[in-house]
Amino acid sequence: MTSLSVTTTHDEFQPFITAQVFTATEVHAAQRITDVVFSASTTSATFLDYLSAAIAVWAPVNGHVCVNLNNVRQQVRDELGSSHEDIDLQLQDQLLWPDPTEWRQHLATSPLIYEAQPGNLDHVDYTKPLVLFGNMLYLTRQWADEGLVAAGLRTRLTATPTTLLAQAQTWVSNIFENGPNDFQALAVHQALTHNTTVLLGGPGTGKTYTIAGMLHAFYCEHAVNSAIGKTTHLRVAIAAPTAKAARQVTASVGLSLALPHFPQTHAELINNVTKTSSTIHRLLGWSPGNRGRFAHHAQNFLPYDVVIIDEVSMVSLPLMARLLEALAPTTKLVLVGDPQQLKSVEAGAV
Repeated sequence: MTSLSVTTTHDEFQPFITAQVFTATEVHAAQRITDVVFSASTTSATFLDYLSAAIAVWAPVNGHVCVNLNNVRQQVRDELGSSHEDIDLQLQDQLLWPDPTEWRQHLATSPLIYEAQPGNLDHVDYTKPLVLFGNMLYLTRQWADEGLVAAGLRTRLTATPTTLLAQAQTWVSNIFENGPNDFQALAVHQALTHNTTVLLGGPGTGKTYTIAGMLHAFYCEHAVNSAIGKTTHLRVAIAAPTAKAARQVTASVGLSLALPHFPQTHAELINNVTKTSSTIHRLLGWSPGNRGRFAHHAQNFLPYDVVIIDEVSMVSLPLMARLLEALAPTTKLVLVGDPQQLKSVEAGAV
């Protein structure tokens, strides 16, 4: 299949196209964005405006949330050098990138730009297609999602912890018997008392066994609360970025439950939860014909008390933003993964 040809009315784009920095995606998007914005402006667009829009589009296309104007040459060179075996790095070195200081000064007055300020990071001006924050140039959508994730996690991490029930030590010691400094046991305590827990570890370090232990503790806690009339039904969901990863969680937790020493008190309930594990898209209510929009969002929270996400290293910034805005403040969130494993196929290293 032949690639889409790149046509442009701006000859200045040609060296960037020849060096394989920009494809039809970036060039055509930049031309469309810039022309629309400047059609309502009293000033005329320069090539620097078109280049700014193109490199801002280039960033998420190539897995980045933004570009650093001070280091754009090296950022582009590193990215293309690692993803294109046939790239001509000499052509990269010959590209005439703008001086960063002059570039920032130009963008500060460009109608394309909303210049974000350190004291007002949660503000988003959706009338502007690009955001400049210091040396960082974003598409507005990426800036908004990054701010949403930061604000969502900040709110969750500053929430007041709940009190650990006296029986909790027994629930945990039934599964983990490696002394008071056992990180797996500490992770379960964290999950019981905080509404956000991050569980990290390399292959074979016991992450999935710890998930099983958390689920056992959650159901034990629920049984105590049910006995005194505090709760009725514990709603738990497990999801992962891909169907394969979701199936792996089901299989691995099942192996943990089958171990001779693992308590069987709530094994059936845990099994039922893992059997319904899904992708994050399916959890949110993904619609194939409606990209980026889900059934669950800030006005329609997910109906769960606990949400466990595995393989978080593969979760992109936009998907994490959609997940966080779909969680009720009281829903417990457990993020599990290995930062050294698979990266997201989309923009962001959440």
